[in-house]
Formats: sequence, C-alpha cells, structure tokens
Amino acid sequence: MSAWPTDECNAIEGTDGTIFPPFLEPKDGIVSFAPDLCRSLLAYYVKPTKYDGIPVGEYTADLGDASSNEDEKCYCYTDDTCLKKGLMDLYRCSGVPIYASLPHFYDAHESYLKGVVGLKPNKTKHEIRILFESFTGSPLIATKRLQFNMPLEPIPKLDHFKNFTETVLPLFWIEEGVALNSTLTKPLKLLFMIKSVVNVLKYLVIVGALGGLAYSGYLFHKDSGKINITPVHKVQPNDNHSGISSVDNLFQGNVNRAMSAHSVDKY
Repeated sequence: MSAWPTDECNAIEGTDGTIFPPFLEPKDGIVSFAPDLCRSLLAYYVKPTKYDGIPVGEYTADLGDASSNEDEKCYCYTDDTCLKKGLMDLYRCSGVPIYASLPHFYDAHESYLKGVVGLKPNKTKHEIRILFESFTGSPLIATKRLQFNMPLEPIPKLDHFKNFTETVLPLFWIEEGVALNSTLTKPLKLLFMIKSVVNVLKYLVIVGALGGLAYSGYLFHKDSGKINITPVHKVQPNDNHSGISSVDNLFQGNVNRAMSAHSVDKY
C-alpha cells in the first residue's frame, strides 16, 4: 500500500479473515487485513472456551493507541495530531475526514465517551470477537464491528458553528459476522472425538508396554541364580542288559555265519 508514510504500516500482513493456518499458538495471535482501514489488525488471545462442545480459544482486537504506541505513529495524520486510544484517522486511507472506532466508543479513551450523550458501550455487543479452533485453523465465530465518526470543532466564521464544543460525533456502525451451525461443526466434533480416542489408546499402549517390561523383569530376577539340570537315566545292577545281550539284540534274527558259537562265547 501507499496510504501511510512507512513501509511497516504499508505492509499487508495476515489473511483476508476467512481462512487461517492450523496449529497457531495463543502467543502468535490471529492477523488479518482490513481493507476498509488500510491496515492489518492483530487479534490477541484472551482465554480458552468451548463452542458447541468444541474447545476453542477466544480472541479479540482493537484499534490500538497511536498516541502512545511508537509502532502505530504512522497511522496518525500528522505526528502532532495523533488520536487517543481506540480511534483511528482514516483520511489517508479513504480521503475523507472520518474517524474509525469500535461501536459506542467501546475500549476507547473516556474523553470521547464524555463528548456525546446516549452512548452505552457493551463488551458483548460492541467488541471484535473470534472463537478460533487452532488444530484445524477454523474460526467458528467471527464478529467484526466498526463505527465511523465525524470530528466536530467550532468554526468562528459561521454563527451556527462558532459555539460548537470540540468532540467526535458518531455517525453509524456496522457489524459483519459468521457463526457456524451444528451442520458445519459436526465434522469438527467427530474429529475431536477420534482424537480423544487416539489419545486414550496411546496411553493404554504405553501402560501395557510398561507393564509387560515390569513383568519380564520380575520373571528374570525370580529365576536368577537357579540352574536347570536334565536328569540322566542310571543302569541298575539287576538290569539284565549287557554288552553281549545288546549285541544279541542287535543281531537277533540275523546270525553271523562267519563266527562260530565258540567265538561268540570267547567275546
């Protein structure tokens, strides 16, 4: 972009707000580009919560404070006329002398709220809020709210305007949002159910493996120091078997014609 005086503020960061990368950590925040503001906004992590039974993180965003934050000084129309917390001058972005804020000056400097009558800032109704599921990178609820205001100041040369009190006058505010219904959250719920089952099975396998190792170690130490000896058959004195009888048994039914009976007796 070329709306702002520095490369940092002119850089387009983040996505268009409809899709985000998965596995974002809470410290990373969620960055999206807002074309109506000519800048990127960082939604920062607030707390964990649930939506339709799905664990999500709650994020919110604001317009910052150009009067005290050096990184946001480039959003000022001039270095000496930075708006206070919660307001942003869009003249360099749109070419129209108009200020942006959250509805009813929510989360803005209290002086703006005191400058008009009838405003009632409410966190639930007026904040920028995102419920984000980081495992899949899915925003389940995203609500963007923005108020446009006109600066008022006295004009001495005009009788009807010379007694005006310097203030910021709200004109209108808009809201854009999406909230996934049960049909769209059902696949996510199924995914988390499968993930929970896998986590349980993972620990069961680990416990079973450790139990098997422990039992193996027990058996090893239980049998250590013992020797198993295979028993050997002993020949008793009254056993009728002898070397000669064994030879007789071997050659039973097969008489050796080369040896006489006397030769056998000799052996």
